[in-house]
Amino acid sequence: MEIIFEEPITSFLVGGVLLGVEFVFQLFLCNKARKTSVKLIPSYGFLLLVGITLLTCLGAFGTGDGFLGNVNMLVAGILAIISLFALAGIVAAWIVYYCQIKRRR
Repeated sequence: MEIIFEEPITSFLVGGVLLGVEFVFQLFLCNKARKTSVKLIPSYGFLLLVGITLLTCLGAFGTGDGFLGNVNMLVAGILAIISLFALAGIVAAWIVYYCQIKRRR
């Protein structure tokens, strides 16, 4: 995991990949699933990621003391950036889905 986040730009790269994956997965579920609860599965994943970010920020996974100071805040910041990219992918897929519905009518 340290190799992935060795440079600050890699959190944006991971977020960009997650944006694409979440967009494709959400759009697929919107077009194929009939139940709303199934269509919201990526949103549940986003909420889980936000919960992990909050727990990390509060120090639930350790003290985070190290040579950088409080590492928990750094990890929470990286997770926040990644979760915002995931949210952007989910929202974009819902917008495309509603545009497709309006076009069909």
